[in-house]
Amino acid sequence: EAQDLEDGQQAMAAAEANLRQALSPHAPLDNEIRLEDHEQRSPDTINIATTCNQRCVFCAGYSLAPLSDEEILERVQGRREVFFQGGEPTLNPNLFRYARHAREHGALHVTLVTNGLRLAYADFTRKCLAAGIDQFFFAFPSHRQEVCDAMGQVPGSFALKLRALDNLSRLGAGPGVRLIHLLTRDNFADLAHLPRFMARRLPAMRSLEIKLMQCLGRARENRRLIPSLTELVPGLSRCLDRCDKAGIEVVVNGVPPCLVPDHAHRIMDFHMKRVTGQSVTGRRFLPACHGCPLRGGCLGVRTDYLKIYGDAEVVAARAALGGTPTPHLPRAEAPTPRAERQDRELGQQTRQALAGEDPVVTASALRRLLGMSGDLPS
Repeated sequence: EAQDLEDGQQAMAAAEANLRQALSPHAPLDNEIRLEDHEQRSPDTINIATTCNQRCVFCAGYSLAPLSDEEILERVQGRREVFFQGGEPTLNPNLFRYARHAREHGALHVTLVTNGLRLAYADFTRKCLAAGIDQFFFAFPSHRQEVCDAMGQVPGSFALKLRALDNLSRLGAGPGVRLIHLLTRDNFADLAHLPRFMARRLPAMRSLEIKLMQCLGRARENRRLIPSLTELVPGLSRCLDRCDKAGIEVVVNGVPPCLVPDHAHRIMDFHMKRVTGQSVTGRRFLPACHGCPLRGGCLGVRTDYLKIYGDAEVVAARAALGGTPTPHLPRAEAPTPRAERQDRELGQQTRQALAGEDPVVTASALRRLLGMSGDLPS
């Protein structure tokens, strides 16, 4: 732990120097970040609130025209999965009605994307579960009270989050909880300690998503909080190793797989690209990405990140991979019935893994998914 602390302090010092360079007048690429630089939201994700009970410095929310009750009820119909977000969706008094309607009209899963504060009230949590909400994407920015409260700008929010997670655990909803840990300059130096905290204090929570902060919404005013990938990788790799040892299922969002090739199967891109067939905006491939052995499971580098830090890190990581390129498998190709069945099976396996119901997506499954043969690149 002393080594972790020293590494973290060194990373923070390096971060300040990198930040000054990145935000200088000579910063690489155009630093004007626009809405189109960001990922489009899935049609399964429905904003049901425009207000929030926190004021997170990293919030990527942006103004959207509020939907009417009729529009929300219409949008949830016929979807296999529905994600309610905001703002803070628990502030919408019709949340339970929307969730029941989604279930009654075919939804297999209803997910609440939440800061979790209202779930600190056990009765509210019971009503969520009774309405059919079975998955909770729970914002958990830090396992340190002072950092968590400061990032959300609500004193006492850390204690409320822990009480909410305890409620979910006592009510048997722990397997449906995914902690969302958004990486910023305020918390990335502590990342390697998070798995130990989860194993000790939150043993029922077995799913974690580590996500790099986006430069959108309020975060545009606080772009200085976005750390560089080079700064993140040592602590991120250590965190992923410890998650494996602790049996915590973890995925990483916003970090290209070439930066952490030993953990490429933990990058969310491969699941989005080959299993669900999702396409996203706000990403692009670099010339250096041509022939990359991991490209079959990569969606590219975030455009907003490139406009702040440039492409040198990704170019260097790609060069270090070396190896023989594997064929890129575009979704446009018509899959065989066997391939369709395998994708469905792997998609189910991945969903179970992320929910903590199954060990991990195996290396052999990953190779099949990426169209690779032989050993995974290291």
